[in-house]
Amino acid sequence: MTVIWKKLWPEVAIHKKTIFASIFLGIVVSAMKALSPELMRRLVSAWNNHDTNLAWQIPLLLALTCIIAGVARYFHLFWMKFTSDKIAVKLRRDLMNKYLSLNLAFFQRFVSGSGGLISRMLNDIFVVQESVHRMADFFREPFLIIFSIGYLVYIDWKLTLFLMVALPLVT
Repeated sequence: MTVIWKKLWPEVAIHKKTIFASIFLGIVVSAMKALSPELMRRLVSAWNNHDTNLAWQIPLLLALTCIIAGVARYFHLFWMKFTSDKIAVKLRRDLMNKYLSLNLAFFQRFVSGSGGLISRMLNDIFVVQESVHRMADFFREPFLIIFSIGYLVYIDWKLTLFLMVALPLVT
């Protein structure tokens, strides 16, 4: 794994700013999704208390959080996909230039021929491309879990503790 990381790091390091901005947008998406249950709880509370002012403000705030989450999610996924595509294109170009610089005898001796090399190039770089794209989920989802558990602790820490103890037993 460290060999793969050492080989890929120079390609990924070029896009550090874009990746970190995309990770930040993923954190924003997670925070907005974790905020929605609290807004719904306050909306129900406002209805029960007959607070018409809050009953009008909270749905607007809820819509605003959904819009912010949607826009942030769009740019989060777009920039991760765009970055993974740029990395894949660069790797394909470099690999093709390497293939073109090889001696023709190499292609004759290669077991599956030049078609096998092209197949490996497409498939292996696709795996790299998808793994860079999946980094978006890798960084976004843990923050959603952290924010959600934090909200559960805020609501009822005893129930959260009970769930944390019972969840491994139930699964």
